[in-house]
Amino acid sequence: MLEGPSLNPKKEDFPLNPEADTEAFKFHQDRFKKIAEVRSKKLINRVIRKKINPIDVAHKEALRDNADFKKRKNEEFQEWERMGKPALEHFKAKKNDPEGEGKKYKTLILVLGGGKKVAQSAGQLTAMHYMGYKNAVEEIFGVSGGGPVAAYYVAGEDNGRKGTSIFTEEANDR
Repeated sequence: MLEGPSLNPKKEDFPLNPEADTEAFKFHQDRFKKIAEVRSKKLINRVIRKKINPIDVAHKEALRDNADFKKRKNEEFQEWERMGKPALEHFKAKKNDPEGEGKKYKTLILVLGGGKKVAQSAGQLTAMHYMGYKNAVEEIFGVSGGGPVAAYYVAGEDNGRKGTSIFTEEANDR
């Protein structure tokens, strides 16, 4: 029989995991245990007297999940890049040729609210100031926490940086 702390999970064995006492956590612990037992019974592992640990099973599964996530993330990023290219081209035309090609387009920004989206939006708008896109934006709308971020952006580059600093200096710890 395999032994180890993960075979009989208790919340105190996993103090940093808020899910440690949930049914899902127990289900996966049992699943890892069963997989480890099956793999330990394979001929090669019996011959070399190797017992597979449930923690090793969980670790290998996590590595596989991470690789899958990176692959999906990369595919998703490429799709967003493809879809966002026309908007970027319109912003560039508005910035570089406002009286010619840029006149064809109406550019606007929607700053979303909700958790870290607000801080990300503040950073993106600060980057837009640095890249000289301030005058390429015709309209800007902010939803919830995105409202103040949009207001800082409209108030100019220095105020935009000041607004972003709220997330990087004042609101970045507990």
